[in-house]
Amino acid sequence: MDWTIEPLVGVGPIRFGDSPEEVAAKIGPARETQRLSAMPQFLQFLGGKDSVTELRSDPSIEYTQWMPNVAYEDGKVVELIMTDSQENLNINGIPFFTGVIDENFVALKTLSQKIAHTDDGTYFFVDLGISMLDEEIFGFEDPVTVFTRGHYDGFIEKSISAGTCRYIKGT
Repeated sequence: MDWTIEPLVGVGPIRFGDSPEEVAAKIGPARETQRLSAMPQFLQFLGGKDSVTELRSDPSIEYTQWMPNVAYEDGKVVELIMTDSQENLNINGIPFFTGVIDENFVALKTLSQKIAHTDDGTYFFVDLGISMLDEEIFGFEDPVTVFTRGHYDGFIEKSISAGTCRYIKGT
């Protein structure tokens, strides 16, 4: 399956705003769902009032056939968690799970016009709707999160106010 990112629109066949039924028709049913209240406390700051994540990893099938995990708020896709099982994940031809990590990051930093970096080593390419560990930590086995417009704005602003995040490009 083609996993090309269209910034703030979607990835491959999945579009931000799709319903769970639309996603299931495109990539198959979820193996499990988790409501925000059941997620670890450190993840709960990200969700809205009606947040659900569908898990699609399945130990009974080959790893390379796993589909991305999908997060919804109010019944609409807001975030996709991509892994190296989506090995051709890319944006404008820049790969995430192949190539040379440093070169990939240079290309992403050049492409993006608004980048926030947290003290724990996470980049938010805000205008591209991508979040991932920085090049010092990231390995090709680490997930890449692709999100809709505004999904992390509140978190980034709170983190900037707290002094744990800063814009390194744009504001």
